[in-house]
Amino acid sequence: MLAASPAKEIVLSGGDGELPFRCVMCGRGYRSRSSLTRHSRYECGRLGSRYTFTCTLCGKYFCRPDHLKQHILNIHGGSVAK
Repeated sequence: MLAASPAKEIVLSGGDGELPFRCVMCGRGYRSRSSLTRHSRYECGRLGSRYTFTCTLCGKYFCRPDHLKQHILNIHGGSVAK
């Protein structure tokens, strides 16, 4: 029988590795409060589907609007209409 794995931490290379800002929902750690806020807003604890941002060109789903914007710029070579 396999043991349950602990919550994964996001560890960036370099620095001392401390992650003082922790998500109360999933336990993930972050170096800055703004990263934790973004995680809470878009990735963890959202009601309904986690993937709420959809590319109108290909239908791919994203959980953060900045990832959708990068996708459109990198994959479709276009600008994002606001």
